Amino acid sequence: MYMNKRTYASLAFVAVLIVGASFTSATEIKAAMCSPSAERTAEINQALAAYQTQEDTYNALAKTLARAGSAPLGYISPWISPGITQNDTITDSLDGKSILRKDLYFAYDQTSQARQACRDGNCKTYTLPTSHNTAAAQTALKNYQNAWDAMPKFAGPAGMKAYGSPERHMSSHDAIKLREELQPKTCSTETDRTTTSTTSTSPTTSTEPVVAPTTTTGTYTLAYVTELLTQIQTLTNKNAALGNEVASLKAQLAAAKSSASASQSSAAAASAPTTSTGSAATASADCPVFTRSISQGASGFDVSTLQSFLAKDPSVYPEGLVTGYFGPATERAVGRWQANKGVAAPGSAGYGTVGPLTRSAILTACY
Repeated sequence: MYMNKRTYASLAFVAVLIVGASFTSATEIKAAMCSPSAERTAEINQALAAYQTQEDTYNALAKTLARAGSAPLGYISPWISPGITQNDTITDSLDGKSILRKDLYFAYDQTSQARQACRDGNCKTYTLPTSHNTAAAQTALKNYQNAWDAMPKFAGPAGMKAYGSPERHMSSHDAIKLREELQPKTCSTETDRTTTSTTSTSPTTSTEPVVAPTTTTGTYTLAYVTELLTQIQTLTNKNAALGNEVASLKAQLAAAKSSASASQSSAAAASAPTTSTGSAATASADCPVFTRSISQGASGFDVSTLQSFLAKDPSVYPEGLVTGYFGPATERAVGRWQANKGVAAPGSAGYGTVGPLTRSAILTACY
């Protein structure tokens, strides 16, 4: 199996980003590829400890709320099997004590809302329901909020200080990736990168690097990594040159658009149809296009674009938060926009979700 040098260099560059450090020699890169440095290991362990504290205080809050008072009726989800009632007694997995099912459901529902508030940037403003707002519950909530704030912020899904995307608090996915990073890896100190074969001992004549088989015989050596470092630097220089070229082309495009817009405005003043108030009919300058259906729990750049679009109307999206995460506030804003445009009514299918009809309605509203 063969791969070209550029592919190898790209893989090495990704490895450097994941490690999240700045290297000045092939020796340092090789050490990072084999196992994390002592400094990185300490950083990972500190992050995992902060994440575990957040998980522990989350469960402590649920336990406290489960014992803080009697939950209102209605906390048995409609998808629960028939025959289960509000006052079923079960064993609480938090502390092994007997508890009403509805009280446990209520506790986890409120704790989940507290976590969602933190994810939406409203951690400190979340308040407990009056029926369960005891001193113990207030203390448990404060402990959870503090633990959330103490968690490290990540710049990407693969680890700290990587990729440069907007920062967010650590998630379970991040914790899994960090634990994987701590796993030991096998490396070689030989002067050449080699593979072992049971059928042939003759060296390969190919000038391309050979991918080591998925066995313990594959090795990564100092000479091999040194070559990758050179290729990485070459690709970095090319990338910088391309970035400058793209910036120049964008500037030219902006100038062309400005000139074309001025010409169109002059022509439209004389010939464009007018509305009933006598002003020229124009289209919105900012019309987002969505290529997928978006609903609560989704995240990404298109969610940020949707939130920016909704935030233009404070009556639709009074919170105006652009977080990139589709939470309850965004869902309510989408529902208000749908109701205003006659796309969907409260309680109907698709209400609060950006599906095909809503995406089409957004385009129609723009033009």
